[in-house]
Amino acid sequence: MTAPDRAELVTWGRCRSGKRWFWAARWYESATWQEHIEHGRTDTEAEALREGEAAARQITGGGPVHLTLQHGVAADVLKAVSAAQRQQRPPAEGQAAEAVEYLYGIDHGGEHNDFTSTVVQFRIIRRTARRIYYLNNHCTEREQGTRYVDRQELEAAGKVRRASRYAGEDFTTLYAAPPDLDERRRTEPPVDLGALRQRMADAHPDRGGTDAEFIAARTAYDRARQLT
Repeated sequence: MTAPDRAELVTWGRCRSGKRWFWAARWYESATWQEHIEHGRTDTEAEALREGEAAARQITGGGPVHLTLQHGVAADVLKAVSAAQRQQRPPAEGQAAEAVEYLYGIDHGGEHNDFTSTVVQFRIIRRTARRIYYLNNHCTEREQGTRYVDRQELEAAGKVRRASRYAGEDFTTLYAAPPDLDERRRTEPPVDLGALRQRMADAHPDRGGTDAEFIAARTAYDRARQLT
């Protein structure tokens, strides 16, 4: 990676991580759209802001940067880090012998930052006549814990849309069986990735756009790539 000649847009932010603070900086190279991420934890919010901004200024390798403070970046990266750490944990003693049931959701690239949709599992921990309780583990630490969905609706429709507690919360639709991603892609209308990428380039602050316009255009482009 070589330092760019022109200012690159870098987003960074901080969020809570238990009793500590988590910071993250993210940069998409304007030439290749390759993603780069730096992150870390601190004891205080002030340290997280200081270290996060310092990392954001250096992430391009020393080239000029245009910084945008966006705390959702830290939450997204923390979710990915937490998911990777959970996958590395050994199963609890005796767990392998238990019959385990799951609900399913679609990860649209948020956890792995590769724009590829994948099916993820949510372990069911209890059923009642009205509700199904599950472990909400594919999420930020703020969203983790036990959640539930309407059992009758899920069993009747094969899927259920739950109420969101937070703006932008992931996995608001859960499925009784793993969804067919290939079928979803076949039924989606075709998208013009070239046009969306050009719109994203035109919205870049170096071309007269604003940070908000560029982020909105990049979000639309990322979502379109998830379906291709």
